[in-house]
Amino acid sequence: MSMLFTIEQFDEYEIEDVVCYLLSDVHKKYINYWTDKRRIKSVLSSHNIPKDRYWKFRYDEKTKEYVTCKNTYTRSHAFIEKQWCEDNIMKPEYHILHNKYVTTDKCNSSSQKIDNNKIDGEKNHIIMLFNNNVKGVKICLEGRNTKHCGKEGHWLEMKMGIKHNKNNEPDINGYEMKKSSNKITLGDFSASEYAFSGKNKRNVINIMNTWTDDTKISRNEFIRIFGNSNPKKKNRYSWSGICVPTYNIWNTNGQILTINENNDIIIYYSFSNDKRSIKTKFPSFLQNDNIVIAVWMSYKMKLHINNKFNKKGFFMCKKICDVYEKICFGRAFNYEYFISCIKDKKIIFDSGMYEGNNRNYSHFRGSCFWNELIIEEY
Repeated sequence: MSMLFTIEQFDEYEIEDVVCYLLSDVHKKYINYWTDKRRIKSVLSSHNIPKDRYWKFRYDEKTKEYVTCKNTYTRSHAFIEKQWCEDNIMKPEYHILHNKYVTTDKCNSSSQKIDNNKIDGEKNHIIMLFNNNVKGVKICLEGRNTKHCGKEGHWLEMKMGIKHNKNNEPDINGYEMKKSSNKITLGDFSASEYAFSGKNKRNVINIMNTWTDDTKISRNEFIRIFGNSNPKKKNRYSWSGICVPTYNIWNTNGQILTINENNDIIIYYSFSNDKRSIKTKFPSFLQNDNIVIAVWMSYKMKLHINNKFNKKGFFMCKKICDVYEKICFGRAFNYEYFISCIKDKKIIFDSGMYEGNNRNYSHFRGSCFWNELIIEEY
Protein backbone atom coordinates (compact mmCIF):
# COMPACT_ATOMS: atom_id res chain seq x y z
CA MET A 1 0.00 0.00 0.00
CA SER A 2 1.40 3.41 -0.97
CA MET A 3 1.97 6.12 1.59
CA LEU A 4 1.67 9.76 0.54
CA PHE A 5 3.74 12.28 2.53
CA THR A 6 3.38 15.94 1.63
CA ILE A 7 6.35 17.68 3.23
CA GLU A 8 7.92 21.07 2.67
CA GLN A 9 10.72 20.62 5.19
CA PHE A 10 10.99 20.42 8.94
CA ASP A 11 13.89 19.98 11.35
CA GLU A 12 14.23 17.23 13.96
CA TYR A 13 10.69 16.11 13.12
CA GLU A 14 9.18 18.99 15.10
CA ILE A 15 5.62 17.80 15.59
CA GLU A 16 4.30 21.32 16.28
CA ASP A 17 5.53 22.46 12.88
CA VAL A 18 3.87 19.71 10.93
CA VAL A 19 0.33 20.20 9.71
CA CYS A 20 -1.14 16.79 9.14
CA TYR A 21 -4.36 15.01 8.37
CA LEU A 22 -4.70 11.44 9.59
CA LEU A 23 -7.05 9.09 7.76
CA SER A 24 -6.22 5.73 9.29
CA ASP A 25 -3.57 3.19 10.25
CA VAL A 26 0.00 4.04 9.26
CA HIS A 27 0.52 0.71 7.48
CA LYS A 28 -2.78 0.59 5.59
CA LYS A 29 -3.98 4.07 4.70
CA TYR A 30 -2.69 7.47 3.74
CA ILE A 31 -1.24 10.15 5.96
CA ASN A 32 -0.77 13.64 4.55
CA TYR A 33 1.70 16.11 6.00
CA TRP A 34 2.22 19.69 4.92
CA THR A 35 3.63 22.87 6.40
CA ASP A 36 3.09 25.34 3.57
CA LYS A 37 0.10 27.20 5.05
CA ARG A 38 -0.56 29.02 1.80
CA ARG A 39 -1.51 25.70 0.26
CA ILE A 40 -3.51 24.16 3.10
CA LYS A 41 -6.85 25.50 1.86
CA SER A 42 -6.38 24.27 -1.68
CA VAL A 43 -5.14 20.88 -0.47
CA LEU A 44 -8.19 20.39 1.70
CA SER A 45 -10.61 21.42 -1.06
CA SER A 46 -9.10 19.67 -4.06
CA HIS A 47 -6.10 17.54 -2.97
CA ASN A 48 -4.32 19.06 -5.97
CA ILE A 49 -0.77 19.13 -4.58
CA PRO A 50 1.96 20.34 -7.01
CA LYS A 51 4.55 17.63 -7.73
CA ASP A 52 7.45 19.70 -6.52
CA ARG A 53 5.88 19.74 -3.08
CA TYR A 54 5.50 16.03 -2.32
CA TRP A 55 7.41 12.80 -1.98
CA LYS A 56 5.83 9.37 -2.09
CA PHE A 57 6.86 6.25 -0.16
CA ARG A 58 5.60 2.70 -0.04
CA TYR A 59 5.80 0.60 3.13
CA ASP A 60 7.37 -2.74 2.28
CA GLU A 61 5.84 -5.49 4.42
CA LYS A 62 8.81 -7.82 3.81
CA THR A 63 11.66 -5.46 4.70
CA LYS A 64 9.52 -3.45 7.17
CA GLU A 65 10.92 -0.26 5.65
CA TYR A 66 9.71 2.63 3.53
CA VAL A 67 10.90 2.52 -0.05
CA THR A 68 10.55 5.12 -2.78
CA CYS A 69 7.79 4.58 -5.32
CA LYS A 70 8.65 4.80 -9.01
CA ASN A 71 8.03 7.94 -11.09
CA THR A 72 7.83 10.13 -8.01
CA TYR A 73 10.01 13.11 -7.17
CA THR A 74 12.05 12.38 -4.04
CA ARG A 75 14.71 13.89 -1.78
CA SER A 76 16.75 12.15 0.86
CA HIS A 77 15.76 14.49 3.66
CA ALA A 78 12.10 13.59 3.09
CA PHE A 79 12.52 10.08 4.47
CA ILE A 80 10.27 9.47 7.45
CA GLU A 81 11.15 6.68 9.85
CA LYS A 82 8.46 4.14 10.64
CA GLN A 83 9.13 4.39 14.38
CA TRP A 84 8.75 8.18 14.35
CA CYS A 85 5.34 7.84 12.67
CA GLU A 86 4.18 5.30 15.22
CA ASP A 87 5.51 7.27 18.19
CA ASN A 88 4.16 10.66 17.16
CA ILE A 89 1.24 10.22 14.80
CA MET A 90 -0.49 7.05 15.94
CA LYS A 91 -1.07 8.12 19.52
CA PRO A 92 -4.79 7.44 20.24
CA GLU A 93 -5.17 10.60 22.30
CA TYR A 94 -4.65 12.74 19.19
CA HIS A 95 -7.23 13.50 16.55
CA ILE A 96 -6.10 15.60 13.61
CA LEU A 97 -8.15 18.57 12.50
CA HIS A 98 -6.87 20.74 9.61
CA ASN A 99 -3.79 22.58 10.87
CA LYS A 100 -3.66 21.75 14.55
CA TYR A 101 -3.69 18.89 17.02
CA VAL A 102 -6.80 18.47 19.11
CA THR A 103 -6.93 16.11 22.07
CA THR A 104 -9.97 13.96 22.68
CA ASP A 105 -11.05 16.27 25.51
CA LYS A 106 -11.17 19.23 23.13
CA CYS A 107 -12.43 17.15 20.24
CA ASN A 108 -15.04 15.50 22.46
CA SER A 109 -14.82 12.26 20.53
CA SER A 110 -15.87 8.93 21.95
CA SER A 111 -13.13 7.21 23.93
CA GLN A 112 -14.41 3.80 22.83
CA LYS A 113 -11.98 1.91 20.59
CA ILE A 114 -13.49 1.44 17.13
CA ASP A 115 -12.47 -0.96 14.36
CA ASN A 116 -10.95 1.24 11.62
CA ASN A 117 -11.68 -1.29 8.88
CA LYS A 118 -15.37 -1.39 9.87
CA ILE A 119 -15.57 2.41 9.87
CA ASP A 120 -13.97 2.54 6.43
CA GLY A 121 -16.47 0.02 5.05
CA GLU A 122 -19.47 1.88 6.44
CA LYS A 123 -18.12 5.23 5.27
CA ASN A 124 -17.38 3.81 1.82
CA HIS A 125 -20.95 2.54 1.63
CA ILE A 126 -22.21 6.09 2.22
CA ILE A 127 -19.81 7.48 -0.41
CA MET A 128 -20.98 4.83 -2.88
CA LEU A 129 -24.65 5.74 -2.29
CA PHE A 130 -23.84 9.40 -2.82
CA ASN A 131 -21.84 8.81 -6.01
CA ASN A 132 -24.42 6.44 -7.51
CA ASN A 133 -27.65 8.18 -6.52
CA VAL A 134 -26.98 11.84 -5.72
CA LYS A 135 -23.81 13.24 -7.28
CA GLY A 136 -24.60 15.25 -10.42
CA VAL A 137 -28.27 14.18 -10.34
CA LYS A 138 -30.90 16.83 -11.05
CA ILE A 139 -33.05 17.40 -7.98
CA CYS A 140 -36.62 16.43 -8.80
CA LEU A 141 -39.34 17.62 -6.42
CA GLU A 142 -42.26 16.69 -8.65
CA GLY A 143 -45.25 15.48 -6.66
CA ARG A 144 -43.91 17.01 -3.45
CA ASN A 145 -45.31 19.91 -1.46
CA THR A 146 -43.26 22.76 -2.94
CA LYS A 147 -44.11 25.01 0.04
CA HIS A 148 -42.61 22.53 2.51
CA CYS A 149 -39.20 23.79 3.62
CA GLY A 150 -37.91 20.24 4.11
CA LYS A 151 -38.85 18.91 0.69
CA GLU A 152 -35.31 18.79 -0.68
CA GLY A 153 -34.04 17.14 2.49
CA HIS A 154 -36.65 14.41 2.07
CA TRP A 155 -35.56 13.92 -1.57
CA LEU A 156 -31.95 13.57 -0.40
CA GLU A 157 -32.94 11.07 2.30
CA MET A 158 -34.77 8.97 -0.29
CA LYS A 159 -31.77 8.98 -2.63
CA MET A 160 -29.44 7.96 0.20
CA GLY A 161 -31.76 5.14 1.26
CA ILE A 162 -32.72 6.81 4.54
CA LYS A 163 -36.30 6.44 5.73
CA HIS A 164 -37.72 9.70 7.09
CA ASN A 165 -38.12 9.27 10.83
CA LYS A 166 -37.93 11.06 14.17
CA ASN A 167 -35.71 8.49 15.83
CA ASN A 168 -33.07 9.79 18.21
CA GLU A 169 -30.20 8.05 16.43
CA PRO A 170 -27.87 8.68 13.47
CA ASP A 171 -29.38 8.46 9.99
CA ILE A 172 -27.13 5.80 8.46
CA ASN A 173 -24.17 3.63 9.53
CA GLY A 174 -23.64 5.69 12.67
CA TYR A 175 -23.45 9.01 10.78
CA GLU A 176 -25.97 11.85 10.81
CA MET A 177 -26.70 13.30 7.37
CA LYS A 178 -26.89 17.05 6.66
CA LYS A 179 -27.25 19.11 3.50
CA SER A 180 -25.36 22.35 3.12
CA SER A 181 -27.20 25.65 3.60
CA ASN A 182 -26.66 29.01 5.31
CA LYS A 183 -28.02 27.69 8.61
CA ILE A 184 -28.00 23.94 9.20
CA THR A 185 -30.26 22.45 11.85
CA LEU A 186 -28.88 20.18 14.55
CA GLY A 187 -32.40 19.24 15.57
CA ASP A 188 -35.89 20.32 16.56
CA PHE A 189 -35.62 19.90 20.33
CA SER A 190 -38.71 20.91 22.28
CA ALA A 191 -37.93 22.28 25.72
CA SER A 192 -38.32 20.07 28.78
CA GLU A 193 -40.81 22.66 30.01
CA TYR A 194 -42.39 25.85 28.70
CA ALA A 195 -44.32 28.42 30.73
CA PHE A 196 -47.47 27.09 29.02
CA SER A 197 -46.80 23.44 29.94
CA GLY A 198 -49.80 21.79 31.55
CA LYS A 199 -50.53 20.48 35.01
CA ASN A 200 -47.81 18.24 36.47
CA LYS A 201 -45.60 19.05 33.44
CA ARG A 202 -44.13 22.32 34.69
CA ASN A 203 -42.37 21.29 37.89
CA VAL A 204 -38.98 22.96 37.34
CA ILE A 205 -40.45 26.26 36.14
CA ASN A 206 -42.90 26.30 39.04
CA ILE A 207 -40.05 25.91 41.52
CA MET A 208 -37.81 28.52 39.86
CA ASN A 209 -40.65 31.06 39.53
CA THR A 210 -42.37 30.16 42.80
CA TRP A 211 -45.50 29.39 40.80
CA THR A 212 -48.12 26.71 41.27
CA ASP A 213 -50.20 24.93 38.64
CA ASP A 214 -52.87 27.54 39.33
CA THR A 215 -50.62 30.10 37.60
CA LYS A 216 -51.78 29.48 34.07
CA ILE A 217 -50.77 30.72 30.64
CA SER A 218 -51.98 29.11 27.43
CA ARG A 219 -49.76 28.38 24.45
CA ASN A 220 -51.39 31.10 22.35
CA GLU A 221 -51.01 33.59 25.21
CA PHE A 222 -47.33 32.62 25.45
CA ILE A 223 -46.83 33.31 21.74
CA ARG A 224 -48.67 36.65 21.88
CA ILE A 225 -46.89 37.82 25.04
CA PHE A 226 -43.34 36.79 24.18
CA GLY A 227 -43.58 36.85 20.39
CA ASN A 228 -44.35 39.43 17.72
CA SER A 229 -47.01 39.83 15.04
CA ASN A 230 -46.12 39.53 11.37
CA PRO A 231 -47.89 41.96 8.99
CA LYS A 232 -46.92 39.74 6.05
CA LYS A 233 -48.84 36.86 7.66
CA LYS A 234 -52.04 38.83 8.40
CA ASN A 235 -50.58 39.87 11.78
CA ARG A 236 -50.21 36.28 12.88
CA TYR A 237 -48.16 36.05 16.08
CA SER A 238 -45.07 33.91 16.33
CA TRP A 239 -42.19 33.34 18.72
CA SER A 240 -39.61 33.62 15.97
CA GLY A 241 -37.17 36.10 14.45
CA ILE A 242 -35.90 39.06 16.47
CA CYS A 243 -38.00 38.26 19.55
CA VAL A 244 -36.15 34.94 20.07
CA PRO A 245 -33.33 35.36 22.60
CA THR A 246 -29.63 34.75 21.97
CA TYR A 247 -27.04 33.64 24.48
CA ASN A 248 -26.27 36.12 27.26
CA ILE A 249 -27.93 39.15 25.59
CA TRP A 250 -31.24 40.73 26.60
CA ASN A 251 -33.37 41.46 23.53
CA THR A 252 -36.03 44.17 23.14
CA ASN A 253 -38.74 41.69 24.17
CA GLY A 254 -37.02 41.27 27.54
CA GLN A 255 -35.68 37.75 26.95
CA ILE A 256 -32.27 36.14 27.35
CA LEU A 257 -30.91 32.61 26.83
CA THR A 258 -28.57 31.37 29.57
CA ILE A 259 -26.76 28.19 30.57
CA ASN A 260 -26.41 27.25 34.23
CA GLU A 261 -23.71 25.26 36.02
CA ASN A 262 -25.50 21.98 35.16
CA ASN A 263 -25.52 22.90 31.44
CA ASP A 264 -29.30 23.32 31.48
CA ILE A 265 -30.44 25.81 28.84
CA ILE A 266 -32.78 28.41 30.36
CA ILE A 267 -34.69 31.32 28.82
CA TYR A 268 -35.64 34.16 31.17
CA TYR A 269 -38.10 36.99 30.75
CA SER A 270 -37.47 40.35 32.44
CA PHE A 271 -40.24 42.93 32.70
CA SER A 272 -37.73 45.77 33.22
CA ASN A 273 -35.75 44.77 30.10
CA ASP A 274 -38.86 44.56 27.92
CA LYS A 275 -38.93 47.70 25.74
CA ARG A 276 -42.50 47.21 24.49
CA SER A 277 -45.32 49.38 25.80
CA ILE A 278 -47.71 46.43 25.57
CA LYS A 279 -46.05 44.85 28.62
CA THR A 280 -48.24 46.88 30.99
CA LYS A 281 -51.19 44.73 29.87
CA PHE A 282 -49.49 41.46 30.86
CA PRO A 283 -50.80 39.41 33.82
CA SER A 284 -49.37 40.56 37.14
CA PHE A 285 -47.37 37.33 37.64
CA LEU A 286 -45.37 38.24 34.49
CA GLN A 287 -44.64 41.82 35.59
CA ASN A 288 -41.43 40.73 37.32
CA ASP A 289 -37.82 40.05 36.42
CA ASN A 290 -35.98 36.76 35.94
CA ILE A 291 -39.04 34.68 35.09
CA VAL A 292 -38.19 31.32 33.51
CA ILE A 293 -40.30 30.78 30.39
CA ALA A 294 -38.52 27.74 28.89
CA VAL A 295 -35.93 25.23 30.09
CA TRP A 296 -34.04 22.38 28.39
CA MET A 297 -32.72 20.02 31.06
CA SER A 298 -29.19 18.80 30.32
CA TYR A 299 -30.03 15.14 30.93
CA LYS A 300 -32.59 15.30 28.11
CA MET A 301 -30.51 17.36 25.68
CA LYS A 302 -27.42 15.25 26.31
CA LEU A 303 -29.29 12.20 25.01
CA HIS A 304 -30.39 14.09 21.88
CA ILE A 305 -26.93 15.37 20.99
CA ASN A 306 -24.84 12.36 22.02
CA ASN A 307 -27.12 9.82 20.34
CA LYS A 308 -27.22 11.80 17.09
CA PHE A 309 -23.73 13.21 16.74
CA ASN A 310 -21.31 11.45 19.10
CA LYS A 311 -21.26 8.04 17.44
CA LYS A 312 -19.13 8.50 14.32
CA GLY A 313 -19.96 12.10 13.46
CA PHE A 314 -21.83 13.37 10.43
CA PHE A 315 -21.58 13.76 6.68
CA MET A 316 -22.74 16.70 4.61
CA CYS A 317 -23.82 16.81 0.98
CA LYS A 318 -22.66 19.99 -0.75
CA LYS A 319 -23.89 21.58 -3.96
CA ILE A 320 -22.13 23.20 -6.86
CA CYS A 321 -24.76 25.35 -8.58
CA ASP A 322 -28.00 23.36 -8.37
CA VAL A 323 -26.72 19.81 -8.00
CA TYR A 324 -24.90 17.94 -5.27
CA GLU A 325 -21.27 17.30 -6.17
CA LYS A 326 -19.37 16.79 -2.90
CA ILE A 327 -19.75 14.75 0.25
CA CYS A 328 -17.88 15.78 3.41
CA PHE A 329 -17.38 13.96 6.69
CA GLY A 330 -17.17 15.72 10.05
CA ARG A 331 -15.91 14.53 13.39
CA ALA A 332 -18.14 13.44 16.26
CA PHE A 333 -18.98 15.85 19.08
CA ASN A 334 -20.81 15.62 22.39
CA TYR A 335 -23.19 17.73 24.44
CA GLU A 336 -20.43 19.64 26.21
CA TYR A 337 -19.06 20.76 22.85
CA PHE A 338 -22.60 21.72 21.78
CA ILE A 339 -22.92 23.90 24.89
CA SER A 340 -19.55 25.55 24.31
CA CYS A 341 -20.63 26.46 20.77
CA ILE A 342 -23.82 28.08 22.08
CA LYS A 343 -21.66 30.20 24.37
CA ASP A 344 -19.41 31.08 21.41
CA LYS A 345 -22.55 31.91 19.37
CA LYS A 346 -21.69 29.31 16.76
CA ILE A 347 -25.00 27.61 17.54
CA ILE A 348 -28.22 29.57 17.98
CA PHE A 349 -31.69 28.82 19.26
CA ASP A 350 -33.95 29.52 16.26
CA SER A 351 -37.55 29.14 17.37
CA GLY A 352 -40.28 29.01 14.74
CA MET A 353 -43.31 28.63 17.05
CA TYR A 354 -46.46 30.28 15.73
CA GLU A 355 -50.22 30.49 16.21
CA GLY A 356 -52.33 27.82 14.55
CA ASN A 357 -49.69 25.07 14.63
CA ASN A 358 -49.12 22.78 17.60
CA ARG A 359 -45.49 22.03 16.71
CA ASN A 360 -43.02 23.97 18.83
CA TYR A 361 -40.32 24.28 16.15
CA SER A 362 -37.60 24.71 18.76
CA HIS A 363 -34.66 24.46 16.38
CA PHE A 364 -30.98 24.73 17.22
CA ARG A 365 -28.90 25.68 14.19
CA GLY A 366 -25.31 26.39 13.24
CA SER A 367 -23.49 27.90 10.26
CA CYS A 368 -19.66 28.06 10.48
CA PHE A 369 -19.97 25.50 13.26
CA TRP A 370 -20.28 22.65 10.75
CA ASN A 371 -17.39 23.60 8.47
CA GLU A 372 -15.04 23.76 11.44
CA LEU A 373 -15.78 20.09 12.11
CA ILE A 374 -15.27 18.81 8.55
CA ILE A 375 -12.13 16.70 8.14
CA GLU A 376 -12.69 14.83 4.84
CA GLU A 377 -14.15 15.75 1.46
CA TYR A 378 -14.83 13.59 -1.57
